[in-house]
Amino acid sequence: MGSMSALLLDLDGTLIDSEPWYKRVELETLHSLGVPVTLEEMMGYTGTVLDFWLAAVNERHGSSLGKEDFLEPYRPKMVRHLEEDVEMFPDAQRLLDRISGPMAIVTSSLDWYVDVALRRFPVLKEKSQAIVCAADVQRGKPDPEPYLVAAARLATDPSTCTVVEDSQNGVLSGLAAGCRVVAITRHGTPPSGAHDVLGNLDDLATPATV
Repeated sequence: MGSMSALLLDLDGTLIDSEPWYKRVELETLHSLGVPVTLEEMMGYTGTVLDFWLAAVNERHGSSLGKEDFLEPYRPKMVRHLEEDVEMFPDAQRLLDRISGPMAIVTSSLDWYVDVALRRFPVLKEKSQAIVCAADVQRGKPDPEPYLVAAARLATDPSTCTVVEDSQNGVLSGLAAGCRVVAITRHGTPPSGAHDVLGNLDDLATPATV
């Protein structure tokens, strides 16, 4: 597609304000299962896939939780928060309204979670030409695979894509894929290494205006 640029957007913490909710539910769930994780510890796993961080938690705490052990109590709570409490960031709504070029959503979240998010925020589905979630990759962020898959699905070269991310793991994934990476500061310290750091999405150039 030549020099046509595409936007590859992270979901949680970038477009929707879900991170405070799922961090809370992760902590509640792990504590109820007897694993004494801290919020600080869980923040370090932001942007990574469940298989990755659950293995790291098990190793660190000597626990042996399987994915289903965790998801059984976690999933219904998280679905409820996603349906009732999570909102789209106002600047994300404005960004989606003005995007006219190719766009993909690239998330570490599980497919059931993404389905609920797309039902809650139909504009996400309307505006995306591709959606890449945990089920679509072998290795999640910070590996480059999620962004490489997204670029391939848009039939565009990663080097012409702009990644927008709020987490360090996401920034690393976009950089490793060879994309231009913009970090959005949603909660205090922005992730490091991005080509650009923005305080909000209103300042982001969209493909139609590049």
